[in-house]
Amino acid sequence: YNIFYYFMEMLRKPLMGTVPDVTIWFYTIITSIIMLMVSTLVLTKYRSRIVYWL
Repeated sequence: YNIFYYFMEMLRKPLMGTVPDVTIWFYTIITSIIMLMVSTLVLTKYRSRIVYWL
């Protein structure tokens, strides 16, 4: 399972003149929502320490 495949297909299909399948849309949206939730959790946990990492 490669999550980047679906994102690449979302870019490639319209460039090739076709419409992305519903499954590609579904996996892209679900993956985006999950990644947004994970990044929000990480940000809230490490908000005060991020400045020192940069």
